[in-house]
Amino acid sequence: MAEKSKSRSCFVICPIGEAGSKDRARSDDIFNNLIEPVAKENDYEAFRLIDKSRPGDITMRIVEAVTESDLVIADLSGRNANVFYELSIRHALGRPYIHMMDDPASVPFDVFALNAITIDQGSFGGMKKTRAELDAQIKAILAGKENFGNPISRYYENQEIEKRDNPLETQIANLTDNVLTLSRQMGALEGKVSAATDNVYGSEKPIDRLLSAIKFTEPSLKVPQAKILGRRRDHDYDDDN
Repeated sequence: MAEKSKSRSCFVICPIGEAGSKDRARSDDIFNNLIEPVAKENDYEAFRLIDKSRPGDITMRIVEAVTESDLVIADLSGRNANVFYELSIRHALGRPYIHMMDDPASVPFDVFALNAITIDQGSFGGMKKTRAELDAQIKAILAGKENFGNPISRYYENQEIEKRDNPLETQIANLTDNVLTLSRQMGALEGKVSAATDNVYGSEKPIDRLLSAIKFTEPSLKVPQAKILGRRRDHDYDDDN
């Protein structure tokens, strides 16, 4: 009888918290009901450090798991310092990783350009979408379709380019860095604008926000009708009517 192939390892970096705490309950929920089953479906054995208790230096065990695991999934929610420290090691190696976060718009600047899956625990539909995105990313990794470039790996790539003293290569590398920096800046600005408008206008759609802003700044201005994307909507802000 043929021996069953060994599952790939998937180390999960996440805020854990003390036993009985809200952080621990959240970590257990996401790991047990989202990450572990999706990983298992793709022949990965997912684990957190607390799931494989053994004697020895905990720091060395973390480094070993981050370094040797076939895949690392990092939950960046809450900007936990330990999570980012461990993730930086994985980035330096340039090995497969997946970012997840409650609110990707609040991800720190240095990793903003790197895709992060939104963890939506607010509804069954949201969790289903999160699960589908995680499954899709794992399958893309298995198919070799993912690029794990990041600020650390790009630094070393640029160092090698400079050594070759090729002006065209250097120019392309500089342009790439500039585009990625601009992307992070635009993403951060978009997140701030979105948060600010949500605080002011709540769940209103963009067109309603615009019309509300017009009414606020120009109360005497009538906006009787608005035709948006072929759909006619009536808005009458004349208080006398």
